[in-house]
Amino acid sequence: LYVNACRKYGEVPSKAFYRGLTEKEIALRGNGLSLTGIKACAVALLDNESVEKVDFSDNTLQVPGARCVAEMLRENEFITDLNISDNKLMTGGVTVIADLMKANNYIRKLDLSGNGLGEQDGEMIANILRENFHLRELNLSHNCFRVEGGRAIGRALGYNEYLEILDLSWNHLRQGGATEIANGLSQNIGLKQLRLGWNGFHLEGSKVMMRALQTNATLGELDLTSNRIDMDCLDYILRGLQKNEQLKILKV
Repeated sequence: LYVNACRKYGEVPSKAFYRGLTEKEIALRGNGLSLTGIKACAVALLDNESVEKVDFSDNTLQVPGARCVAEMLRENEFITDLNISDNKLMTGGVTVIADLMKANNYIRKLDLSGNGLGEQDGEMIANILRENFHLRELNLSHNCFRVEGGRAIGRALGYNEYLEILDLSWNHLRQGGATEIANGLSQNIGLKQLRLGWNGFHLEGSKVMMRALQTNATLGELDLTSNRIDMDCLDYILRGLQKNEQLKILKV
């Protein structure tokens, strides 16, 4: 099927992809896939029952490539782990993926890191958190949600009871974006790991994080590395830990 699709689209078949069709994982990171190349891959995966994990990262899929992947995943019920990081999806591409995730009951792990997402895309990510109850791990690191994007995602965290791992590191989260993430954590009852490294929580975010740690009863690991955490900030965070019996790992 894959070879025939490549012939149809004028593509040279990838040996790595062809071999992977009978394995649990296919990894084509940085493979320089063209649009017709990703179409051929999507055709081959449409009815595939072996592959559970697909890594299409760093292939500049952009919006047309994202559409091909999404159309395939509307039919495939066996892929549970999707990595489409570093693909320049931008707003158009994440719109396609967010629409897919509204109805997808199979994907448990999704990596959207490094896709040029900005403040305006936070609401689409929030919709995934509010409407998808099957996703367990979401990587959004190395984007740029800043204030408004952080606010949207933070508000949605309180509605999601199923996500266990969320990575928002390297997102320029600060001010209201940082505090709303902490507010969302205070209401969340599902997260086990929250990665917030390399943002700007500083004093304002640390104060709200104190209150979140006092009420949250599920989080086991919190990463606040390189968040301008000085001694005053650390004091607030430690005060939050005095009433927290669940957190086992704290990185500052």
